Amino acid sequence: MSTSGIAADKLPTNEDALGTVPKLPPLTKPTASPRFGGGTLLQYRQSQRTQAAIAEIVENRAAKSLLHTAQYNRGRSAIKSPSIPDEMISAERKIRLNYEFLRKCVAAAPVPPMATRTWEGIIQLLPRKFLHSSQIQLLREEITSKYEETIRKMTVQLTLVKPAVNGMEPDKPLYKEQEGLDFSTTWRDRYEEARRNLLVALHITHPVMQAILALWQGNASSILVDFSELRAKGPLDIERFCSLMTLASEKGEDKMMTSWYPKVINLFSGDQSVVGKLSFDKVKMERFNDSVSTLLGNQISNIITRTMEAYALLFHPENTAKLPLFKLQLCLDGNVMQFFPSVSELQTAMLSVLDTIKGTMRKVPLVQAWLSGETAPYIQVSIDNSVLKGDESCVIAALQRNLMGPTQHMHLYDKYSLLISGDAEQQVVAFLQGEHSLEEFKKEIERFRDLAKEISGQDDIVHFDMFTLECHDIKRGLSQLAQQFADKLLGQLAGKHREQNERICQRYEEFNKKALAVPQDSQEIMELISYMETARNQLVRELYVDVEDSMKRLRFLLDMYLFTGDEIELNQNTLMWPKKLDPIFEENEKIVESAKTHGERALTEKQEKVNIEIEKCYQRAEKFSEYNDLTQMLQYCKDVASLQKRLTEIQEQIVQINKEEALFKWTPTTYPQLDQIHEMAEPYQKLFSTVLKWQKAEKKLMDGLFTELNAENTQAEVEEFGREIYKLQKTFTAKLKQTKKERDIGGQTQRSMRKFAPLKLTAAVTHQVTQFKEHFPVIQILCNPGLRQRHWDKMSEIVGFTITPDSGTSLRKMLKHNLGPFLDQFESISGGASKEYSLEKAMQKMVDDWDPISFNTILYRETGVSILTSVDDIQTNLDDQIVKTQTMRGSPFIKPFEEQIKTWEEKLLRLQDIIDDWLKVQAQWLYLEPIFSSEDIMQQMPEEGKLFLQVDKMWKDVMKNTVREPKVLVASALPGLLEKLRGANDMLDKIMKGLNAYLEKKRLFFPR
Repeated sequence: MSTSGIAADKLPTNEDALGTVPKLPPLTKPTASPRFGGGTLLQYRQSQRTQAAIAEIVENRAAKSLLHTAQYNRGRSAIKSPSIPDEMISAERKIRLNYEFLRKCVAAAPVPPMATRTWEGIIQLLPRKFLHSSQIQLLREEITSKYEETIRKMTVQLTLVKPAVNGMEPDKPLYKEQEGLDFSTTWRDRYEEARRNLLVALHITHPVMQAILALWQGNASSILVDFSELRAKGPLDIERFCSLMTLASEKGEDKMMTSWYPKVINLFSGDQSVVGKLSFDKVKMERFNDSVSTLLGNQISNIITRTMEAYALLFHPENTAKLPLFKLQLCLDGNVMQFFPSVSELQTAMLSVLDTIKGTMRKVPLVQAWLSGETAPYIQVSIDNSVLKGDESCVIAALQRNLMGPTQHMHLYDKYSLLISGDAEQQVVAFLQGEHSLEEFKKEIERFRDLAKEISGQDDIVHFDMFTLECHDIKRGLSQLAQQFADKLLGQLAGKHREQNERICQRYEEFNKKALAVPQDSQEIMELISYMETARNQLVRELYVDVEDSMKRLRFLLDMYLFTGDEIELNQNTLMWPKKLDPIFEENEKIVESAKTHGERALTEKQEKVNIEIEKCYQRAEKFSEYNDLTQMLQYCKDVASLQKRLTEIQEQIVQINKEEALFKWTPTTYPQLDQIHEMAEPYQKLFSTVLKWQKAEKKLMDGLFTELNAENTQAEVEEFGREIYKLQKTFTAKLKQTKKERDIGGQTQRSMRKFAPLKLTAAVTHQVTQFKEHFPVIQILCNPGLRQRHWDKMSEIVGFTITPDSGTSLRKMLKHNLGPFLDQFESISGGASKEYSLEKAMQKMVDDWDPISFNTILYRETGVSILTSVDDIQTNLDDQIVKTQTMRGSPFIKPFEEQIKTWEEKLLRLQDIIDDWLKVQAQWLYLEPIFSSEDIMQQMPEEGKLFLQVDKMWKDVMKNTVREPKVLVASALPGLLEKLRGANDMLDKIMKGLNAYLEKKRLFFPR
């Protein structure tokens, strides 16, 4: 039922509520008398009364809240909630919504604050080391939050009854119900039995145990190691620190074994022994001994723990005056700044002291073992790991806290990190790769030198609370790096200075060598004069500037760089060169004057020699007019070539003489006779070379292989020689007339022209050319490339003997047969051979035209099969050749190769049929391939499917061969190709008929 229907007068009583709601956790017990304060029964009864009181208070508050809510709702009766149709919300949902509303109202009620004594009780349960932690406040806030949350949940559970409807999850219990004492049975017997067992097993109350405890009171506040004087020892390295702690631990252990442990032994064996008074059986004695060992082990553990805590207390933030001092070095390891020893080594060393302390007093023999004269077994000593972990945490925190100062000091060197990070090296390398002035070098070198000085000025030793930081190593390493970069720049500058001095000295040496060199000719004299003028105006000034720059570098380097002996000598030579220039110029002037006198005399001698050579050449040129022997043409050509070569040499000498004349400022000398000799020799050179070429050509034509003669080429070549000879004849006739006119010889002109050798040569050659032209008819008829053996047989039959040319036949031999009377008959045979030859060439050309023509193919979709494309050009060429072939077959001159032309025609016609059928098969295959790729079609048309598979296989084989051999004539020569294509067309026609019938049937069954 819904909780909203409960009236105030129907609220449950206290007894009923206690029986139906969960109990609250017991509160803090009130102060009781020492005698009965710890009774369990009393605690249980107080808890019951407290829970009943709390339940009554909560119930009263809930009743008042319910009454107040009812009155408030009656006051708001005018405000009606929106009506909800029954079909939109169920009754169970209404109950759930009502419960949720009431739960929120109850949970919003005020909660009494948690009692202060409750928090004090919690604090007492915490270890002492956590009492001053910064997390205490957070813990209190968390406990307060959990307390309020628990009270609110408890209030809801005690006030409201959760309805038993679907969708409501059961409440989780707030806490596990404590089990009360079971009073259903008597406990007096068990109490007596427990008391007897205590009397037997409880040995701590024994006088011996009390004596041991009394002995320990003297060591209750002592520790194994005295850490108070540790800081007074000054800075220690970690090895020294560890060895001191180990030695101190061993001394503390020895002290305990010589002072405390013998007194314990005396309780069992000396005059003060009380063991003899014991009346224990063997088992009880063993238990008693175990108790003694446990007590001794606890006492040893206690002193070890206190020693460890005392060591950890050294590192407490408030004990900086007692902190041990460690030596710490700031080192440069490679390119890394780091501490030595490292942080991990420091931590290991500081924590190892705890392990050393923990390992002391581990070989204290058992009392009964010592009494029996044995050294083992030993008392078992156990240290709480939480104590060890806490001490280690304290030490680690102190190490991290005290390392902050050295770390911050190390970061002071971060501004020098460019020295070790590679940035400085990159800067130096980049600087050295460029061209820089002396001032830029100075600035860069001083930057690194100042950096080295700044690093050296840092503190060598820096003191901190726990460390003495030594910085010698890092200062030395960084300053050395800075100095190295400065030295590298300085070395580069010194090298540049050395190279510049060497260049200066080299330029001075070159100047000295050229200035004092004796010129051998006028050209060298003028070059020397020009060079000295340039040197005086430019070179000397540049060298003075270079020497001044060298002096500036030297002044800077003298303060920082140590020169070698060779470099010192080089510097001296560089600076002394300017003083040597004036004597060099004076000596040069003397050399130039002497060379000028000698050069002018040599130039005059050259002019005289050239005039003599020109006269000799003129005389040789005049002798060419007397050359008239046809058998000496080769020698004549050599003589003309020799003269022309000599004229070229003389011309080069004249050019050089003119240059020297210009250098000496003389008027240039001209040699017009040289041009006259050139004009005289040129026609003779052309004449002699033309005659020589004619002689060689005539020899080749008359005595060469007859079968290699070409009538057209031969006729053109001979005509060209005739024209060249005619031109030369006109040239020399005009030359002779000009000569006669100049010499005024008069009536002897005709006789002299006949005796003029060049004209005699041209007349003889002209006669030879004319005679050779008479053989043109024979050459034109018999040198026809269309002549075949059958034609030679006919001509041989006409003359009555064989005239078929062989490898030894020449034109001269053929002319000896006196074939002139038969030329008319030979002409008709040769004409027919020419026409047959033209038909043969035409047929061969048609065959050759097919060689570069190939089928074009492309891949069809994703089938992997190629198809033909762009066959129009092939068909056009095929049609043209069929027409040409049929025309040639009608010629009367086709008979000698009628079979070849007929075979070719059949091949073309077959190729035409193949292409037609090929394209037809391709068109139908392209249409049917997508259809028969469907498995459904193949099942519904099995016969047609089998036929298509046959056609498809044949088509793929043909196209694969075509792709491999695409040339038309090769691809179409596939054996049985035409028959395969025709058979494929027949099968495709059947397939199409079956397909059409299938489609017609489908249209009948499924009309639109």
